[in-house]
Amino acid sequence: MRRATTILLGILLGAIAAGLGIGFFLKMANDDRARLAEQVQETVRAATKAREENSQAIQDANIKLNASNQEVAKAQAMIKALQEERDLLAHAETLPVPSAKTVRGWSDTINVGLGVSIKLPPDATVSANSARELGVTRGDDDALWLSVTPYLEKNDREYRSSLATSTAVSYLANSRLLTGYVGERFGYNEALLVLRAQQSGTSTHLVWVRLPSSKKADIDAILPILAGLHFE
Repeated sequence: MRRATTILLGILLGAIAAGLGIGFFLKMANDDRARLAEQVQETVRAATKAREENSQAIQDANIKLNASNQEVAKAQAMIKALQEERDLLAHAETLPVPSAKTVRGWSDTINVGLGVSIKLPPDATVSANSARELGVTRGDDDALWLSVTPYLEKNDREYRSSLATSTAVSYLANSRLLTGYVGERFGYNEALLVLRAQQSGTSTHLVWVRLPSSKKADIDAILPILAGLHFE
């Protein structure tokens, strides 16, 4: 009996020892599994962060590349504009300074906002003088006869679209290139001379004048006034 008890006690102690051993190894396994899971999560977080940083770096690089492309396009456009201006200057008609006899009795008008001054004949009246426009009427006609405004391509296109005919013209007045077109207006018994003042490849002002027609004599009659235009 005692021997059986001893055997049973030994078996029990062995079972307890085995259970403790298995529990210890199970805890170690669980700890290892938790540690591995944390390492996996950390790896995933690091990979996600790396992807985000790479994505941001790519976006930043694309932004810089687009900005560089825009600057290159601007530089190319400026070079093209300067080349076109050089070609226009080579063929532009130089307007001589009007003689004292021609401008006798004319008045000087200055528009500080636009940086423009002009000599006007006695029958011309300034109807608008602001940073947005220098407007002039002539004689008893209240309609605008001459206008100088800051250059806007939209306005330039609108004026051109109002013409039934269009002939290119270029003048050099006081070292400033005046280039544009002249033509008969749709629905009007008159013509329009539209010029953009240009310097260093940049259009600065838009000048237009109503003419009786686009004939050379009517265009020549306005040239002394254009010759008296000065731009800052």
